[in-house]
Amino acid sequence: MKRAVKTLILLLLFCTMVPLRGIKAQEQWPVIFWAALPEPDHSTMVQMIQQYNAANPYRPVEYTNFDSPEKLLQALEQKQPPNLALIDSRWIGTLQEKLVPAQDMMEQAGEMVAAMSKADTFPSFWNAVTIGEKAYALPFSAETAALVLNRSVFAKFPAMVPTIQAWGNLGGALKPEDKSIWRIVLPLQWNPEDLGQLWADFSETFTTPQHPVPGAAQEAATLNLWNKWADLEKLSPASASAVPSSFAGGSSWILLPREVETLGGDFAVKPLPKFKSPWGFMKVQAIAFFTRDNSWDFANYLTQYDQMKFWAMHTPTVPVNKQVYLSPDYLSQIDSNRKWMRIYIWAAVHAVPSYNFPNAPSVLGDIGETVSKSVAGEMSEQEAGKEIQVLLNSVSRTEVP
Repeated sequence: MKRAVKTLILLLLFCTMVPLRGIKAQEQWPVIFWAALPEPDHSTMVQMIQQYNAANPYRPVEYTNFDSPEKLLQALEQKQPPNLALIDSRWIGTLQEKLVPAQDMMEQAGEMVAAMSKADTFPSFWNAVTIGEKAYALPFSAETAALVLNRSVFAKFPAMVPTIQAWGNLGGALKPEDKSIWRIVLPLQWNPEDLGQLWADFSETFTTPQHPVPGAAQEAATLNLWNKWADLEKLSPASASAVPSSFAGGSSWILLPREVETLGGDFAVKPLPKFKSPWGFMKVQAIAFFTRDNSWDFANYLTQYDQMKFWAMHTPTVPVNKQVYLSPDYLSQIDSNRKWMRIYIWAAVHAVPSYNFPNAPSVLGDIGETVSKSVAGEMSEQEAGKEIQVLLNSVSRTEVP
């Protein structure tokens, strides 16, 4: 009898342990997440993932941070994709066939989720991740550009630089001993894709309602202006454009927030000067889904208010969430330590969305390389204008599907 009872107990234990082992193995299904973040963004992401993993031990995030955005994009194109990746929104068109649209994931979670996500995001950022009316990724953070002035070189510091003409006339306000410094420093130190996008935004200020797509003549006219700055306004050469080591050698720079964060000395951040119409630069980092399974919970965690506020307060990026920007904690922090961030946020709210058509990175990179060659005198304005016009003619924002 005792042996029978003992056998029955062991049998019951065996029957209960088998499904438990199966459930445990199923629950320990890691979330594969890729990114290509610089510091301090990478370290901040690590902290957020550690917090998530502590609360989700059976669905831990396995995080890979690639050395460069180029390597990340190459891996996403050529390798088995992860569950999630933090991507440049300009890659959406290139990766579209591999993506599970964020719109579908949000609607699966509930109609209110999609509605609230869109309502809480600044329109310029939301539009950057959409094709047609469908969102293909979730905006997470952004960078914009602004004009940064070196106060120490001005005899009379300008309160504003409202126009391109005023920008070109800054030399008259410099101290006599500083007349030989670079007056206008274009961001030739940026990667070609970013420089190409800045150029595309600026060249669109030459367009008219009757001709919304820049033509070769307009591109050449824009190049003529940039080259005039190079010839007459003491434009710094690309090799001397490193920030911040050469900041003292220039009076006005176009910089990103993370570049400003490294500056020492006395500087002021202003909106980019207006030409025929406002222009700017915006780069959005967005959460992209590559699988329907095992991806929503972590994406939902990253885009919750507390996490997005933590990210905005610990990285030199612009918040994409309206509630984060309006948070007393965030406003108090930037007003105490980096009040200039308000200019970048203003620029982001008013910026046009970045391109996300197929092959946008390579097209923008080619534009950036062409602009650099023209400014360096390696290509005529007419040749460069025609080449840029060919690249942009069929991919106007108004024509992107």
